[in-house]
Amino acid sequence: MRRKISVWRRLAVAVGVVLSVCAAGVEAAFRPAPASTAIPCRVLESHTSQRDHITVVVFHQRDAGDRARLGEVIRQRDGAAVAFKMTDPNPHSAMLFRLKSCFGRGLLLFPAASARLAAGDEFELDVSAP
Repeated sequence: MRRKISVWRRLAVAVGVVLSVCAAGVEAAFRPAPASTAIPCRVLESHTSQRDHITVVVFHQRDAGDRARLGEVIRQRDGAAVAFKMTDPNPHSAMLFRLKSCFGRGLLLFPAASARLAAGDEFELDVSAP
């Protein structure tokens, strides 16, 4: 009799473990994916001062769905240091400014030697917390 109880107890524990693992898998499957910390952007204008070795880039979001998100980031991070990525794997540092006269447009200011961006180029603005 004692042997039968032990077998049933082991079986109950095994079923409990299997159900717990399944429940964890289902919970993970329905958990929302974390929001990306990068916003795809497109260069509208780019100007480089050879004398001052500075590049100024006017940009906006690449995808219309990111319009509100980019606008909020530009308002929150006006004057702050940010990073952006192009096709190369290295992040580039820049200062982000809000263009108050151009709704939804941002301005990046960075050393000319660090990166080259021209009108129509695309990059990802890293919006992770500093």
